Amino acid sequence: MPAGTGGRGADLGGSTGAATGGAPSTGGAGAAGSGMGGTIGKGGSGGGKAGTNGGGSSGGGGRGVPSLPPPPAAITCTAASSPATGLVTDFAAVNATGDRWGSTSGVFGTAFHYNGGPSSSSSGTVESATQTLRFGATVTMGGYAGTGIVFDACQAFGATGALSFSFTGSVNCSLEIQLQTYSGRPATDNPAGGCRPSAGITCMNTAKAANVSTSSSPVTVPLSSFTGWNAATGNEVVGVLWLLTNKVAGTPCTADLGIDDVRLVP
Repeated sequence: MPAGTGGRGADLGGSTGAATGGAPSTGGAGAAGSGMGGTIGKGGSGGGKAGTNGGGSSGGGGRGVPSLPPPPAAITCTAASSPATGLVTDFAAVNATGDRWGSTSGVFGTAFHYNGGPSSSSSGTVESATQTLRFGATVTMGGYAGTGIVFDACQAFGATGALSFSFTGSVNCSLEIQLQTYSGRPATDNPAGGCRPSAGITCMNTAKAANVSTSSSPVTVPLSSFTGWNAATGNEVVGVLWLLTNKVAGTPCTADLGIDDVRLVP
């Protein structure tokens, strides 16, 4: 299941970037920006909107992310570090095409979607207005569809704790969460991973947690429930995938989901 290629970095600056909207609880209203100078904050209650042309800082949690860098040719995995405060991404910055994103925790990456099988379809983008990974799908019996995020650098998830994410919308397909590692991502992908397929070596192996319940949000999935999970794989995570399947004949299953606040919890 291929990861989509990354888009260009977003121009988050602006020549007239004064913030508008209500007064934020923390972080302050954004001052006028210039060029790529603006940053985006997220998290405070009553935060103001981002300024015209994206300049300055929007109201919110008082922390921001810099303008998005371009996607790397290869994922960096020399020194994996744990996401700050456990936050993998809150999609606080988004480029114009909705595939490149940045988090207030300092993690950057690319979003993608995919599908296969007869008459199955998928759509996906990171919405800048809602700072949410939006995903829609129709899956026929025997088919599949999914969305995911791949990181610019390896993230250390560890061997214990859990993966959590919030969601809005609805889904009546079977949901599986997959965690991709650097050693399981093909070197031919964009960005490249560390797996070079050869005789006896199969790339794209992922740790899987099947039949994940979406009865309430946030969804919390213990890392111990992922197949093949251990301390070694936990220190080279390069992506999170949400996979939908349909094992029931008849009417296709559907999904219209907004995914946000992907994080590690104890």
